[in-house]
Amino acid sequence: MDNEHLQPRRDLNVFDAVCIIVGIIIGAGIFKTTPFIASMSNNWMWLIGGWCLGGFVAICGALCYAELATAYPREGGDYVYLKKGFGLPFATMYAWLLFWIIRPAATGPMALLFGDYMHSVHPLAKTAQISSMLYATFAVVAITGINIAGMQAGKWTQNVLSSIKVLALLVIVGIAFLGPQEAVALEASSRIENPFGAFLVALVLIMFTYGGWSDLSFISSEIKNPNRNILRSLLIGIGAVIVIYLLVNFAFLRVLGHEGLANSKIPASEVVQKQAGENIARVVSLLVSLSALGAIHGMIFTGSRVAYAVGKHTPGFHWLNSWNAKLNVPVRAVLAQSFPILSLVGCFGMMKADGGSETVDGFTLLALFSSPFFLTFALSVAIVFFVLRERDKETVRPYRAPCYPLVPGIFLVAMAFMLYRSITYFVGEVQSKELMGSSYFIAVLGYTAVMIVSGLIIALQPAKSP
Repeated sequence: MDNEHLQPRRDLNVFDAVCIIVGIIIGAGIFKTTPFIASMSNNWMWLIGGWCLGGFVAICGALCYAELATAYPREGGDYVYLKKGFGLPFATMYAWLLFWIIRPAATGPMALLFGDYMHSVHPLAKTAQISSMLYATFAVVAITGINIAGMQAGKWTQNVLSSIKVLALLVIVGIAFLGPQEAVALEASSRIENPFGAFLVALVLIMFTYGGWSDLSFISSEIKNPNRNILRSLLIGIGAVIVIYLLVNFAFLRVLGHEGLANSKIPASEVVQKQAGENIARVVSLLVSLSALGAIHGMIFTGSRVAYAVGKHTPGFHWLNSWNAKLNVPVRAVLAQSFPILSLVGCFGMMKADGGSETVDGFTLLALFSSPFFLTFALSVAIVFFVLRERDKETVRPYRAPCYPLVPGIFLVAMAFMLYRSITYFVGEVQSKELMGSSYFIAVLGYTAVMIVSGLIIALQPAKSP
């Protein structure tokens, strides 16, 4: 029976939490953004340097989140910290946009990635665009169904998919390094005029690819022994991801070279096909698809917890404040968030450029669309870290981020700069591809405007006291 007074139980151990982190981070970015990042660099050193820098920023952010999550170990993550630091209206605006824009726009690319790789295994339609869309829709619906089946079903599904994800990456790396090596160029065939500027653009997608580690804060109220296990889970999960990302990039470079990687559409399959043949490549494509499902599952799993938290305090959304005791999941929140995800997947998956004459890369465009929203509130959390350190001194902090204010300062500056670059680059992409002529893009703009305005109205309404 649903009851608004029921609370989440602490059922997640370190392994479960690490699987959620790894499952969310890996699956969307590394298989798709690496070619774009390679195209924005002149040689392998710029490429690898970008991944190392992104990992360093992620660790700085994780150390800050570990302090916040152990000091305020309640369901809702960023919502809790922003409410504590900036007040309920600001936190409500964040949760509203997270539900309708940020989380759907971050989950959508993973669904489209799933569709791209499954299309290479078995096409469902004559055109790749429609086939990928069908697969992406199926993925969102199926994962939503698993999440409403109960905590145990969701937890074990995440663990299995995350394990498959790591297995797939290790198989790709193994095939790349154990197979024959041909002479390939590690520099771009044409020099980029402004390599540093291009590198900064690449960092936007690198940070998107590392995104997801902060989601552990959304489920801090469900982790056993949070004072110890939150930090351990974050560091183990992010450390594993950094190592895996670097290995995969070196594997891609070894087989495809810099130019081949920059021009690749599905690099994981191309590497395996070149080294081991088409049949093995199909198997790897299937493994990559399953790993993308792990990312979708993790995003839906954690995002529903924020919707549940905001339902406690936001007028008109108390219906989301419903926790199913038997299943130990917020069923209504899980179901509700599937609709905006499917809407954005449909719009970006079917979008055309240049007045409808050219298919766009829905994955990259949707990732760029989500980045300004995500980075705005990531920057807000970085600021609120300083606010709470100075203003809420009486709260016990089982863990404190080291080297204060250096580590949180690095995180803050990085988020501010990435926000600026993401906005300027997305605007440039819209102009260069003439997306204003696309009815799907106009629909997205209208949807975004409605959600921002309605969010402001709801955030400024008198709220129910916690």
